[in-house]
Amino acid sequence: MHAHAAESLLPYLTPRARILDIGSGSGYLTHVLAELVFSSPTSATPPPSSRAKVVGLEHISALRDMGERNMRKSEDGKRFLEDGKVQFVKGDGRKGFVDPSASGSGAQMWDAIHVGAAAVRVHEDLITQLKSPGR
Repeated sequence: MHAHAAESLLPYLTPRARILDIGSGSGYLTHVLAELVFSSPTSATPPPSSRAKVVGLEHISALRDMGERNMRKSEDGKRFLEDGKVQFVKGDGRKGFVDPSASGSGAQMWDAIHVGAAAVRVHEDLITQLKSPGR
């Protein structure tokens, strides 16, 4: 499932991307998405911008904490967290996430929103936070 999710988001996982992972759980997919966004740039790829970010959003505190702990187990993951490129937050995924540290035009918009949590329907707050084009 994680590979399928990452593959479907691949065109949006650019060095300038803002990605929201709702229902981040153990943090595994959040870490994979961060690796894809922040991987070493090639000469043809621009370096990651300061606005690029991956956020794992989880409504269960213990899972949010576990996701962050798991990410800290790798050197890249630890660096992503310390640099503020990745963040795990507790919140209601149905409402998306408005990043208080983001500023500027389009800073509150997400290039991709992955919903790994159970959802009966697509919530309007997620649609309004998704860039166009976005996935």
